[in-house]
Order: sequence, then C-alpha cells, then structure tokens
Amino acid sequence: MQAASRSTILILALMATALAQTSVPVTLPQPDKLSYATSELNLFTLYDRDGYRAAFGTTAPTCDPSKPLKNWFDSTMSAADPDSLALYKGVLTNKDGSPAVKQFWMTAAEAAVVNLPGREAYPKYVPAPTKAYIPGAGGGQQNTAISPADLLTQVQALMLALEVTGTIQPAGFPETVYPSDENRRQYNIVVDGVPHNGGLLLMERYSSGVGAPGHWVKTADGELSFVYDPPPDCAGIVNVRPTPVRDLLPNEVLKDSPFGGWAVYRTDKQQEQAEAGGQFTAADRALLQAIAKKLGVQ
Repeated sequence: MQAASRSTILILALMATALAQTSVPVTLPQPDKLSYATSELNLFTLYDRDGYRAAFGTTAPTCDPSKPLKNWFDSTMSAADPDSLALYKGVLTNKDGSPAVKQFWMTAAEAAVVNLPGREAYPKYVPAPTKAYIPGAGGGQQNTAISPADLLTQVQALMLALEVTGTIQPAGFPETVYPSDENRRQYNIVVDGVPHNGGLLLMERYSSGVGAPGHWVKTADGELSFVYDPPPDCAGIVNVRPTPVRDLLPNEVLKDSPFGGWAVYRTDKQQEQAEAGGQFTAADRALLQAIAKKLGVQ
C-alpha cells in the first residue's frame, strides 16, 4: 500500500491555490513612549499552530527536527532559488553579553516556511446528514434512507483510490434519489479486484482525524486498515531562529529591561523625561560647557 503523502500534497496544493499564505516584512510605527519591547521592531507576524490555522485556513507544515524552530516566514522567498541566502537582522548578543541588532542568514527555502513545534489536532470526521433515499416499490412501500456513512464525493473517492492503488466504480442502486444540494454519491474502491465501500473506507482513512498522516495496510482477511503515523513534534529542540527586525533608529538604544531580557529605549524620551522632572540634562551640560569655554573657565 502507498503512504498517504501523495494525496496530502495534492490537498495542500489545492488549499494553497484557494488561500494564499502570504507573510511579507512590514515596519511598525515607532511607539511614542520611553521604552518598549523588542517585538516592536519585528518585521513579521509570529505564529503558533493555532494562529497559523486561523490565519490561513490550513495546517502548518510538519515540524522538521533537523532544523531550528521558527515561528515566522517570509513568503517573498518562495520564488527565490531554494539554496540562495536570505539575509536578515535580529536582536542578538555580543561577546560581552550586551544586546545588538546583528545580521544572520539562512537559505531561502528555510526562510519561506515556519517550523513550529507540536502536532496538529486533526478534526474528527463526522459524515454530514443526507436526505438521499431509495424510493419504495409500488404498493405504498416506504422509502429507504441512505446512510451518510456510505457517501463521499468523487474527489474523496479519487483520493482514496490513489492512496490504495485502486480504482473507483459507482455503487448503490441506480434508482437512488439524491437531493440537488447533495454532491456525494456511493462509490466502491476496487483493490486487486475486491470492491470496498468508499464511504466506510473514508471513515477508516479519517479514523485519527481529517488530514492525519499515515499509511494503508491490508489485513489478513483482506480488509483495508489505515495506520496513523505520528509526525515529529520537535520536542526537546532548543535552537530557535531569531525574528527579523528593522534597524534601530538614531533615537533608539537596547538596554536591559527591569522585567527581564531587553527593551528598546528612546533617547529623546529620556531627555524629555529628565527636563520634565527638573533633572540636570545633557543639554544643560552642553550649555554650561559653552558658557565656560566663552569665559575661559576650564
């Protein structure tokens, strides 16, 4: 049996077509206050798995344990040569432990995608109700309802056939009545000449959640069973890519924050605060030095 990766790639490609995943560098306005978090310098939005799904309507890529964790992405790098270098600046540490805005790099391929820890919580599959039925025979016999578990779309049937190396064939009674808003039908997935109920096969495929990765196996009695393959969750990885930031403005410096870590301080706001508090400022010092020089006082 083939792994589910081929159909997963197809589904993700369709999702990407319907909803572009765009993240470009944006410079935030400078905050009008004395100090602020270094995150105000960030050029990209940061994501966790829930935030990524909420923003783009699709799951984040599976975490790659061979690479550092990374909670941002630069979609402008998607069209670049994957092996070319993408250069950024981040708030990093000097040899003496002091903070500084310094350059770092990675490949364009790495820059273009997130690498988030954890695994997706794949939604439970529950077949939607249906009003499809088989008409009763003459003589007033009652109609026979079609079970929604037996229904699937043609696209879903093709996905299953691709995964199990089979073919699809229409199933059910020809006289079955389907409402105009019902786009599902009954299909068999034929593998090695044996037909399998497509709807029930779809429920087996999603037994660990819609979109869960895994592979198919054939049991001793010839049935098809889907085995969930837990993706890596990158647990224990401590290496994290810095977040790209803008350059510091002339009136900004990095200093230790009283709350831990570093913060950005505006030198012009420090001057304003000192003047408002009646403190001896740098401007005062410059004025006294000018007066002293004019009077010839050393």
